[in-house]
Amino acid sequence: MHGLIPHPYESRTFPSDTDSVADARAFVAGALEGLDRALLIDARLAVSELFTNGVEHGNGETIEVAVHVSDDAVELSVTSRIESGSTSPIAQHPVGVVEPVSGRTGRGLRIIAAMSREVRTAVVGDALTVVSVIAIPN
Repeated sequence: MHGLIPHPYESRTFPSDTDSVADARAFVAGALEGLDRALLIDARLAVSELFTNGVEHGNGETIEVAVHVSDDAVELSVTSRIESGSTSPIAQHPVGVVEPVSGRTGRGLRIIAAMSREVRTAVVGDALTVVSVIAIPN
């Protein structure tokens, strides 16, 4: 585990609304306190985008944000509830195979994929989890 992080895994559940995005960013920043500033900026951007997607594509209940720190990476996961058979492009396509950018949407996951070592999605029952793995700089 990373020596600077007292709790290598933390999670918190937030209301699924845009007012909670700042709280999710603050939670991630607190969980990663003491790590590289550039990493903190990337992690805050990632959680902002993933949380906003959860609000937009979720069913409006809650969103869970989890932070896991290993020796070489930070794994951020955002889990929201979706309707069964959701038509959300996030739920239906692997990251990187999303629909073309159009209008005001479609850019965020591409940005997250570009700054992450890995991005994964999983749908289990009515839960959609999107994970961004960000490398810890040497």
